[in-house]
Amino acid sequence: MSRTLVPALLLAALAVPAAAEENEWTLLEQGIAEVGKGHLERAERILDAALRRNAECRDAYYYLGMIREKQGKLDEAVAFYGKIGPDAPTSSLAAGRLGEIAVRAGRHEEALAHLQAFAEAHPSARAHMRVAAVLLELGRHDETEAALKKAAGFSKDDLELHDLWGRLHMEKKSWHEALERWERILKVIPGDLAARHLKATCLLRMDRRAAAVKEWEGLLSEAPYHDLALRAAIDACASDPERARQVLEWRERLEAIRKNPPRVRHVAGDAAK
Repeated sequence: MSRTLVPALLLAALAVPAAAEENEWTLLEQGIAEVGKGHLERAERILDAALRRNAECRDAYYYLGMIREKQGKLDEAVAFYGKIGPDAPTSSLAAGRLGEIAVRAGRHEEALAHLQAFAEAHPSARAHMRVAAVLLELGRHDETEAALKKAAGFSKDDLELHDLWGRLHMEKKSWHEALERWERILKVIPGDLAARHLKATCLLRMDRRAAAVKEWEGLLSEAPYHDLALRAAIDACASDPERARQVLEWRERLEAIRKNPPRVRHVAGDAAK
Protein backbone atom coordinates (compact mmCIF):
# COMPACT_ATOMS: atom_id res chain seq x y z
CA MET A 1 0.00 0.00 0.00
CA SER A 2 1.42 3.37 -0.96
CA ARG A 3 2.39 5.87 1.71
CA THR A 4 0.04 8.49 0.23
CA LEU A 5 -2.95 6.15 0.30
CA VAL A 6 -2.85 5.53 4.06
CA PRO A 7 -3.42 9.18 5.12
CA ALA A 8 -6.20 9.43 2.52
CA LEU A 9 -7.94 6.36 3.97
CA LEU A 10 -7.55 7.71 7.49
CA LEU A 11 -9.08 11.05 6.49
CA ALA A 12 -11.98 9.29 4.81
CA ALA A 13 -12.60 7.21 7.91
CA LEU A 14 -12.52 10.26 10.13
CA ALA A 15 -14.98 12.06 7.87
CA VAL A 16 -17.68 9.41 8.26
CA PRO A 17 -18.71 10.22 11.86
CA ALA A 18 -18.83 13.95 11.05
CA ALA A 19 -21.19 13.30 8.16
CA ALA A 20 -23.31 11.04 10.31
CA GLU A 21 -23.65 13.77 12.93
CA GLU A 22 -25.13 16.14 10.34
CA ASN A 23 -28.69 15.12 11.15
CA GLU A 24 -31.77 17.30 10.81
CA TRP A 25 -31.12 19.06 14.13
CA THR A 26 -27.54 19.91 13.20
CA LEU A 27 -28.81 21.23 9.89
CA LEU A 28 -31.48 23.24 11.71
CA GLU A 29 -28.80 24.89 13.87
CA GLN A 30 -26.71 25.64 10.80
CA GLY A 31 -29.72 27.14 9.04
CA ILE A 32 -30.56 29.33 12.02
CA ALA A 33 -26.96 30.58 12.10
CA GLU A 34 -27.11 31.47 8.41
CA VAL A 35 -30.37 33.37 8.92
CA GLY A 36 -28.64 35.35 11.67
CA LYS A 37 -25.80 36.19 9.28
CA GLY A 38 -28.25 37.34 6.62
CA HIS A 39 -27.31 34.54 4.22
CA LEU A 40 -30.93 33.81 3.36
CA GLU A 41 -30.53 31.65 0.25
CA ARG A 42 -27.93 29.43 1.92
CA ALA A 43 -30.11 29.22 5.04
CA GLU A 44 -33.10 28.16 2.96
CA ARG A 45 -31.14 25.35 1.31
CA ILE A 46 -29.96 24.05 4.67
CA LEU A 47 -33.42 24.23 6.25
CA ASP A 48 -34.95 22.46 3.25
CA ALA A 49 -32.34 19.72 3.72
CA ALA A 50 -33.32 19.39 7.38
CA LEU A 51 -36.96 18.90 6.41
CA ARG A 52 -36.04 16.31 3.76
CA ARG A 53 -34.27 14.34 6.48
CA ASN A 54 -37.17 14.62 8.88
CA ALA A 55 -40.48 16.22 7.99
CA GLU A 56 -41.23 16.49 11.72
CA CYS A 57 -38.40 19.04 12.15
CA ARG A 58 -41.14 21.67 12.27
CA ASP A 59 -39.04 24.46 13.75
CA ALA A 60 -37.42 24.74 10.32
CA TYR A 61 -40.74 26.12 9.05
CA TYR A 62 -40.44 29.03 11.48
CA TYR A 63 -37.10 30.12 10.07
CA LEU A 64 -38.28 29.57 6.49
CA GLY A 65 -41.17 31.88 7.39
CA MET A 66 -38.70 34.45 8.71
CA ILE A 67 -36.77 34.26 5.45
CA ARG A 68 -39.94 34.88 3.44
CA GLU A 69 -40.82 37.84 5.69
CA LYS A 70 -37.39 39.35 5.12
CA GLN A 71 -37.92 38.89 1.39
CA GLY A 72 -41.31 40.63 1.59
CA LYS A 73 -43.20 37.46 0.58
CA LEU A 74 -45.77 37.64 3.35
CA ASP A 75 -48.28 35.11 1.97
CA GLU A 76 -45.52 32.50 1.76
CA ALA A 77 -44.34 33.43 5.25
CA VAL A 78 -47.85 32.87 6.62
CA ALA A 79 -47.98 29.47 4.88
CA PHE A 80 -44.70 28.39 6.48
CA TYR A 81 -45.72 29.61 9.94
CA GLY A 82 -48.98 27.71 9.56
CA LYS A 83 -47.11 24.41 9.09
CA ILE A 84 -45.35 24.54 12.46
CA GLY A 85 -48.10 23.03 14.58
CA PRO A 86 -49.01 23.80 18.21
CA ASP A 87 -46.48 21.47 19.84
CA ALA A 88 -43.31 22.81 18.25
CA PRO A 89 -41.09 25.05 20.44
CA THR A 90 -41.38 27.89 17.91
CA SER A 91 -45.18 27.79 17.65
CA SER A 92 -45.66 30.72 20.04
CA LEU A 93 -42.96 32.71 18.23
CA ALA A 94 -44.80 32.06 14.99
CA ALA A 95 -47.98 33.41 16.62
CA GLY A 96 -46.14 36.66 17.26
CA ARG A 97 -45.03 36.93 13.65
CA LEU A 98 -48.50 36.03 12.32
CA GLY A 99 -49.92 38.74 14.57
CA GLU A 100 -47.58 41.38 13.19
CA ILE A 101 -48.35 40.38 9.60
CA ALA A 102 -52.08 40.56 10.32
CA VAL A 103 -51.68 44.03 11.86
CA ARG A 104 -49.95 45.26 8.71
CA ALA A 105 -52.79 43.84 6.63
CA GLY A 106 -55.42 45.54 8.81
CA ARG A 107 -56.85 42.22 10.07
CA HIS A 108 -57.03 43.30 13.68
CA GLU A 109 -59.25 40.57 15.13
CA GLU A 110 -56.97 37.92 13.66
CA ALA A 111 -53.91 39.83 14.86
CA LEU A 112 -55.30 40.06 18.38
CA ALA A 113 -55.70 36.28 18.73
CA HIS A 114 -52.11 35.67 17.61
CA LEU A 115 -50.58 38.45 19.71
CA GLN A 116 -52.46 37.36 22.83
CA ALA A 117 -51.11 33.83 22.37
CA PHE A 118 -47.60 35.24 22.01
CA ALA A 119 -47.96 37.47 25.09
CA GLU A 120 -49.20 34.55 27.17
CA ALA A 121 -46.20 32.44 26.19
CA HIS A 122 -43.64 35.28 26.29
CA PRO A 123 -44.95 37.94 28.71
CA SER A 124 -43.11 41.24 28.51
CA ALA A 125 -43.86 44.95 28.35
CA ARG A 126 -43.46 44.87 24.58
CA ALA A 127 -45.75 41.86 24.10
CA HIS A 128 -48.56 43.33 26.19
CA MET A 129 -48.21 46.72 24.49
CA ARG A 130 -48.65 45.08 21.08
CA VAL A 131 -51.88 43.51 22.36
CA ALA A 132 -52.98 46.88 23.79
CA ALA A 133 -52.31 48.66 20.50
CA VAL A 134 -54.58 46.26 18.60
CA LEU A 135 -57.29 46.46 21.26
CA LEU A 136 -57.13 50.24 21.06
CA GLU A 137 -57.51 50.04 17.29
CA LEU A 138 -60.61 47.91 17.85
CA GLY A 139 -62.05 50.43 20.31
CA ARG A 140 -62.07 47.97 23.21
CA HIS A 141 -61.03 50.46 25.86
CA ASP A 142 -61.42 48.41 29.04
CA GLU A 143 -59.37 45.56 27.60
CA THR A 144 -56.79 48.05 26.34
CA GLU A 145 -56.40 49.43 29.85
CA ALA A 146 -56.00 45.92 31.28
CA ALA A 147 -53.27 45.11 28.74
CA LEU A 148 -51.46 48.38 29.48
CA LYS A 149 -51.51 47.60 33.19
CA LYS A 150 -49.88 44.25 32.45
CA ALA A 151 -47.22 46.04 30.40
CA ALA A 152 -46.65 48.52 33.22
CA GLY A 153 -45.86 45.59 35.50
CA PHE A 154 -42.69 45.12 33.44
CA SER A 155 -41.77 48.74 32.68
CA LYS A 156 -43.71 51.76 33.97
CA ASP A 157 -41.56 54.38 32.25
CA ASP A 158 -41.51 52.99 28.72
CA LEU A 159 -42.23 55.85 26.29
CA GLU A 160 -44.32 53.63 24.04
CA LEU A 161 -46.42 52.76 27.08
CA HIS A 162 -47.02 56.47 27.79
CA ASP A 163 -47.93 56.96 24.13
CA LEU A 164 -50.55 54.21 24.25
CA TRP A 165 -51.96 55.52 27.55
CA GLY A 166 -52.15 58.99 26.02
CA ARG A 167 -54.02 57.76 22.97
CA LEU A 168 -56.40 55.71 25.11
CA HIS A 169 -57.15 58.73 27.30
CA MET A 170 -57.76 60.87 24.22
CA GLU A 171 -60.22 58.36 22.80
CA LYS A 172 -62.00 58.40 26.15
CA LYS A 173 -61.83 62.24 26.12
CA SER A 174 -59.87 62.22 29.37
CA TRP A 175 -57.85 65.27 28.33
CA HIS A 176 -56.03 65.94 31.61
CA GLU A 177 -54.78 62.35 31.85
CA ALA A 178 -53.73 62.37 28.20
CA LEU A 179 -51.89 65.66 28.63
CA GLU A 180 -49.90 64.19 31.50
CA ARG A 181 -48.72 61.35 29.26
CA TRP A 182 -47.56 63.66 26.44
CA GLU A 183 -45.70 65.83 28.95
CA ARG A 184 -43.91 62.77 30.34
CA ILE A 185 -42.74 61.89 26.84
CA LEU A 186 -41.63 65.47 26.17
CA LYS A 187 -39.52 65.51 29.34
CA VAL A 188 -37.44 62.75 27.77
CA ILE A 189 -37.71 63.77 24.09
CA PRO A 190 -38.51 67.51 23.93
CA GLY A 191 -38.48 67.46 20.14
CA ASP A 192 -41.07 64.70 19.71
CA LEU A 193 -43.36 66.34 17.14
CA ALA A 194 -46.24 63.90 17.56
CA ALA A 195 -46.30 64.38 21.33
CA ARG A 196 -46.17 68.16 20.95
CA HIS A 197 -49.07 68.14 18.52
CA LEU A 198 -51.14 65.86 20.73
CA LYS A 199 -50.32 67.96 23.78
CA ALA A 200 -51.61 71.04 21.96
CA THR A 201 -54.76 69.15 21.01
CA CYS A 202 -55.38 68.30 24.67
CA LEU A 203 -54.84 71.92 25.70
CA LEU A 204 -57.39 73.08 23.14
CA ARG A 205 -59.95 70.52 24.33
CA MET A 206 -59.36 71.77 27.88
CA ASP A 207 -60.30 75.31 26.72
CA ARG A 208 -56.70 76.47 26.96
CA ARG A 209 -56.69 77.86 23.44
CA ALA A 210 -53.84 80.36 23.85
CA ALA A 211 -51.53 77.65 25.26
CA ALA A 212 -52.52 75.27 22.46
CA VAL A 213 -51.82 77.84 19.73
CA LYS A 214 -48.48 78.71 21.32
CA GLU A 215 -47.55 75.03 21.26
CA TRP A 216 -48.50 74.70 17.59
CA GLU A 217 -46.61 77.86 16.69
CA GLY A 218 -43.47 76.50 18.31
CA LEU A 219 -43.91 73.16 16.57
CA LEU A 220 -44.49 74.77 13.17
CA SER A 221 -41.42 76.96 13.56
CA GLU A 222 -39.38 73.73 13.67
CA ALA A 223 -41.50 71.59 11.33
CA PRO A 224 -43.20 74.08 8.96
CA TYR A 225 -45.05 71.41 6.98
CA HIS A 226 -46.42 69.26 9.79
CA ASP A 227 -49.83 68.81 8.17
CA LEU A 228 -51.91 67.82 11.20
CA ALA A 229 -50.51 70.70 13.23
CA LEU A 230 -51.20 73.12 10.36
CA ARG A 231 -54.83 72.00 10.09
CA ALA A 232 -55.37 72.17 13.83
CA ALA A 233 -53.73 75.60 14.17
CA ILE A 234 -55.81 76.98 11.28
CA ASP A 235 -59.02 75.68 12.86
CA ALA A 236 -58.05 77.14 16.25
CA CYS A 237 -57.22 80.59 14.83
CA ALA A 238 -59.63 80.91 11.90
CA SER A 239 -61.92 83.32 13.72
CA ASP A 240 -59.12 85.42 15.23
CA PRO A 241 -58.63 88.57 13.09
CA GLU A 242 -55.27 89.28 14.71
CA ARG A 243 -53.94 86.03 13.29
CA ALA A 244 -55.38 86.41 9.80
CA ARG A 245 -51.97 86.83 8.16
CA GLN A 246 -50.56 83.85 10.03
CA VAL A 247 -53.55 81.71 9.07
CA LEU A 248 -53.08 82.69 5.42
CA GLU A 249 -49.45 81.59 5.56
CA TRP A 250 -50.45 78.27 7.13
CA ARG A 251 -53.04 77.73 4.40
CA GLU A 252 -50.35 78.32 1.76
CA ARG A 253 -48.24 75.62 3.40
CA LEU A 254 -51.18 73.21 3.29
CA GLU A 255 -51.57 73.95 -0.40
CA ALA A 256 -47.88 73.14 -0.87
CA ILE A 257 -48.49 69.81 0.85
CA ARG A 258 -51.40 69.08 -1.48
CA LYS A 259 -49.28 69.82 -4.55
CA ASN A 260 -46.15 67.99 -3.41
CA PRO A 261 -46.95 65.65 -0.49
CA PRO A 262 -43.76 63.50 -0.48
CA ARG A 263 -41.62 66.61 0.02
CA VAL A 264 -43.41 68.11 2.96
CA ARG A 265 -45.84 65.71 4.61
CA HIS A 266 -45.39 64.67 8.23
CA VAL A 267 -48.08 62.57 9.86
CA ALA A 268 -48.31 62.75 13.66
CA GLY A 269 -50.95 60.09 14.23
CA ASP A 270 -54.68 59.49 14.10
CA ALA A 271 -55.41 60.16 17.76
CA ALA A 272 -55.51 63.91 17.23
CA LYS A 273 -57.98 63.87 14.34
